[in-house]
Amino acid sequence: MAMSKVDDLLAPVYGRVIPGLYSRAATRTAQRLSAGAPTSVLEVGVGPAHILAALAKKNRTAHTVGVDISKAMLKQARRTLSKKKIEANLVCADGVKLPFRDAVFEGVVASFLLDLFQKEKIPDALREMLRVLAPGGRIVVASLQVSNPFLKHAMMFAYRVLPTLVGSRIRPIDFRQFLEGTGLRVLRDEEIPEAAGTRVLTLVKVVG
Repeated sequence: MAMSKVDDLLAPVYGRVIPGLYSRAATRTAQRLSAGAPTSVLEVGVGPAHILAALAKKNRTAHTVGVDISKAMLKQARRTLSKKKIEANLVCADGVKLPFRDAVFEGVVASFLLDLFQKEKIPDALREMLRVLAPGGRIVVASLQVSNPFLKHAMMFAYRVLPTLVGSRIRPIDFRQFLEGTGLRVLRDEEIPEAAGTRVLTLVKVVG
């Protein structure tokens, strides 16, 4: 099943359940990106737009854009932004083919998105985020971090054996292995145990 179709099915539940589980991770992710004081922000895989809303609230003058491949998720995002009285542009697009010019955003964020990509597609998604990121800008990636080796093994087994099931689409992965030669430098790498073991990686685009 295509990612967009699965996300369309997930959207109604995702918008109600995920914020409660990952509100702390969303807050931390928004804090890390906002620390760079970006005037233009892109969230790839915007989902119900809780992080995008937090970013826009921190800086009302910033140009904020959210992208998602799922129209149902974008519908959830519009509801969130409308409820919070926040203006942002929402675009239906694939994370590996972003419809934006090079170096147009000072901040890019992806929360629990790259975990869903097939391993060979992760470098493509990172390259696209890097392409649209301005020199000196930062990328913040939130991902699943499982410290328990037995649980991690079980999740990876489910991902390999049952990849089409919704619950097995996400798996823990270390994104550092994809950063070599990208021109990105790790500014901060932290784990948030309270947010179901979420890992937040803050990356800076090196100039020159």
